[in-house]
Amino acid sequence: MSELDPNLEKLVRGICWKLYLEEDSPELETEWDRFKISSSYRQQASKISKSFVDIAKQVFDYRLGINDVATKEEIKKIEELWVIFIKWISNKPDGVKPEVVEKLHNLVNHDLKESVRSAIVKVLSQKQPDLPPFTQAHQETEEYIPAYRQMTVSIGETSASKNVENLDYNNETANLPTTPEKVTEEERSHNTQPIQPGIRATGNMPTGEAPERIPTPVKPPWKYLPVPEDEPDKHEEFDCKADKSPEGLKLIGARVRGKAHKHKGTNCDDWFEFAVSGNWTIIAVSDGAGSKKFSRLGARVSCQAAVRKLSNDLKAHNLFERQIEEQLSNALKRHPNWDFVSKDINDVQTVLHQAMNTAYEAVKAKAEQLHPLADYSIVLGGKRKLDIKDLSATLLLAVHTTVKAGENHYNIVLTCQVGDGMLAAVSQESKLQLLGKPDTGEHGGQTEFITSKKVLDKNNLLQKTYIFPGKLRALMVMSDGVAEDYFPHNPGMLELYGDLVLNQIVNSSQPDETEISQQLRNTHLGSIGGVEDYKERFQEKVERILPDESNEPKTVFIRSVVQYARELGKDVKEVVASSALLAAGRNQMCSECQQMNPEDKLQLWLDSYYRRGSFDDRTLVVLYREEV
Repeated sequence: MSELDPNLEKLVRGICWKLYLEEDSPELETEWDRFKISSSYRQQASKISKSFVDIAKQVFDYRLGINDVATKEEIKKIEELWVIFIKWISNKPDGVKPEVVEKLHNLVNHDLKESVRSAIVKVLSQKQPDLPPFTQAHQETEEYIPAYRQMTVSIGETSASKNVENLDYNNETANLPTTPEKVTEEERSHNTQPIQPGIRATGNMPTGEAPERIPTPVKPPWKYLPVPEDEPDKHEEFDCKADKSPEGLKLIGARVRGKAHKHKGTNCDDWFEFAVSGNWTIIAVSDGAGSKKFSRLGARVSCQAAVRKLSNDLKAHNLFERQIEEQLSNALKRHPNWDFVSKDINDVQTVLHQAMNTAYEAVKAKAEQLHPLADYSIVLGGKRKLDIKDLSATLLLAVHTTVKAGENHYNIVLTCQVGDGMLAAVSQESKLQLLGKPDTGEHGGQTEFITSKKVLDKNNLLQKTYIFPGKLRALMVMSDGVAEDYFPHNPGMLELYGDLVLNQIVNSSQPDETEISQQLRNTHLGSIGGVEDYKERFQEKVERILPDESNEPKTVFIRSVVQYARELGKDVKEVVASSALLAAGRNQMCSECQQMNPEDKLQLWLDSYYRRGSFDDRTLVVLYREEV
């Protein structure tokens, strides 16, 4: 076989491991787990399975003599394996002859394995289908606009206000990407059996039942190696910072080096930037390609260039005040070419797309600057010079402001995305709206990068541009190291928000004890005492991967809103919508957290929470309403 891309080779070996065609290995098991949680898993696994069926059909066609064309040599070998095995089973031998063992060994480990590998590679190497023609994309928009309207909070109850139904954001002239995908009923399974209030209240534990811990993760022998000192452009292991939006929303962001990078002693590839400019809050997140040695530079340069461009161009730009809500609804409509009807909003979309192009030009210039330098060539093996592909990285952009319509102020968020990762908004009514759709690259498990000029085509960027108009509770922008841990994204992004609240990174309102008690009575846990008694079912003790000399907390306790909801006998959506239930379940991750700022706690949490098969860098930026 021809030499495969290293990432594709690892994926192929991981799938072969699942089929017992590779020796047992934590690394390959992790690769399989990573594939299984990817967005393309079901589609690609089905194609692989079908390829196996096609091989089997060819084998039996050959054996039965109904294949009149020349048969591939590996098909003949698999058929030979079938014959040997069936004859052996039919004769019911007491022992196995050494020559048979040898033949079986060779057939399984060479011919059969090569055929299976070929089938896998054939599926994974298929190019993804091109985007639909521009004029035909998003044909279903009209169908899910009602669901979109319900994702924003009601406008208010004054005589001048209307329900959000009247903020008529629809499209009468074009099919548009106003929302990412039709909202489906597919969700993770939760315990929704009829509630027996108080069954798990303290002092009332069912006989023979004791609190169960979250299953202890079987972790590979991860080790800690520092970031290399001998490579140019060293990337710091951690970063976190905070700011406030012009409206007073809290803005925090953090990135951490993934377990795989710690284990290998390599740099983190993620980067993020944010800024406040005029009435705008600007966010950029980027994830460098793991197979590219200097992708971290592409991530950094693209974020910095995009935020700088957006800051300059939006500083003096304000959205027009509308006298009534209907005027804002009309302004959010689009023309057939997907431009917004209202110029003030369309100008923001234009600047977002220009920022993407500015990021590309900045990365291109950086690559040209580094191309002749020997230090970079040495890291690449000394056989070639650095080029733009070595700086491959994704880029997610979001801008936020407010606009007055009638007697109310609305949050407006516009986003644009190249590559994987996710952007999502949670409304004040705890409704979820996804604001992105990850790109898929040439191979399954890969993605698009800002270094690919084709992704900057205007039609493509228009299809990757989303808007949220409503009452915002939280906006979250993340690299795929976080996004893949919360897949499927609906309801995964709600679960992410719930986890941030439960671990006291993002604060939620504090209801009085009476309200908390009333809410808990209608759950399986029954009371605060029940929550405490059963906390080990939704709280995991995590030993962090740190250098021996580190002064950071080495052990933390991470809570899961999915597990918490299951113990309550509630759906995650119900829990996230209830400030009382969130307040009852939240807890600090460690004693040191009492004195930490939110951004420091976000960094700690990103570096600590456990997901099987999750070892990538993690970056998350959150813009949220502080509640007291």
